[in-house]
Amino acid sequence: QSANVHIIDNLRTGFQKNVDLFPSVNFHKGSITDKELTKEVLKDTDYVFNDIGCCSDLCPKVYQSPLPNKSRNDGNFPRVLALRSA
Repeated sequence: QSANVHIIDNLRTGFQKNVDLFPSVNFHKGSITDKELTKEVLKDTDYVFNDIGCCSDLCPKVYQSPLPNKSRNDGNFPRVLALRSA
């Protein structure tokens, strides 16, 4: 069964060329902290996943300071779920 996959990412620690490897994905350059963008992308969704996808060579800042970066990401995910149900 196929799915419509949407990704919201500001590419602060990533690269557009990595997104381009998946042409069937709907990519939205931005942040989950942008309430309007997130609400629009979440409209009519069935599932929501949150992944602070990092590899040591792509995200050295996250690995140098894991707790502040992880807590910032974890703190926003409940807001995303709240927007989905709004």
